[in-house]
Amino acid sequence: MIAEDVSVTLEERVGTLSLSRPPVNALRTQTYRELAASLRALQEDRACSAIVLRSAVPGIFCAGADVRELPMPREVDEERQKLTRAFFTQVLRSPVPVICAVDGPALGGGCQLVAACDVRLATRGARFGVPEINVGRCGGGRYLMRVLPVGTVRQMYFTGRPIGAEEAHRLGMVSELLDDADALDARAQELARDIASKSPTALRLAKQSLDLAESLGIEAGYEVEQQFSLRMAGTPDAAEAAAAFREKRPPVWSD
Repeated sequence: MIAEDVSVTLEERVGTLSLSRPPVNALRTQTYRELAASLRALQEDRACSAIVLRSAVPGIFCAGADVRELPMPREVDEERQKLTRAFFTQVLRSPVPVICAVDGPALGGGCQLVAACDVRLATRGARFGVPEINVGRCGGGRYLMRVLPVGTVRQMYFTGRPIGAEEAHRLGMVSELLDDADALDARAQELARDIASKSPTALRLAKQSLDLAESLGIEAGYEVEQQFSLRMAGTPDAAEAAAAFREKRPPVWSD
């Protein structure tokens, strides 16, 4: 597939997926298809250990659904919703960690995309919102409940008003604030390289264990993590990690 709305690179075990649909990265049906295919290619490549999701359009992350496609016939709308659900699940359950770098507004589906990622970085000018109520739709509130208090999500959902980066950081949605887009991109790549330096096997097992444990209670979730820890302990990379630690040298991971 020739992608028009996204671009992809893979370097030093870090995959970078960039939204590139000026002026506001509006999500048309084609965009979702391209995102899903591009992300799948990175996820299935064993040379990829971390993914950075960003915008190639200055000053905007994503304005959400392309309203020029709305309204649409119900059967078409239902098929589009299946496509979007599958894509957000693909992000949420990615076998490798996904870092989202947000500069400017992330609205509607763009905000939901941010919430589906593992780690969120943002510039101080970023904004997060679900304005769907203003155009007669419902937003991705359930995804936002992963990263924001329920009361905050409901207020955003019912008013359509966004929150700023400082508020998102204070509430824990955003882990780090950067001063500008250049600093944001640099930090996202730095963090991704740090993650990608770990055992590829350990990263995929760790990601899967957290994904499974997240929806469970504390005791059941911890048991899941321990089971994955046992699986990891039997791998060549576990033996190499221990040996490298004892010998005070960088580890050499297996393929």
